[in-house]
Amino acid sequence: MNEELIKKELQSKVNDKDGKLTIPCATTMEIAEKFSVTPIEVGQICNKMGIKIVNCQLGCF
Repeated sequence: MNEELIKKELQSKVNDKDGKLTIPCATTMEIAEKFSVTPIEVGQICNKMGIKIVNCQLGCF
């Protein structure tokens, strides 16, 4: 897994709402598929970066 590439992808897709970084769950799933990693791995990177995953279809995050 290339964490730096995933971080760059997340940064390009993240929303900044009132100083809170968010990203839709569907976007994290697309990123996981693009980089052939599990959604959990993307979620862990989001946690490290302080990004909250929102609008989760499965209630995973």
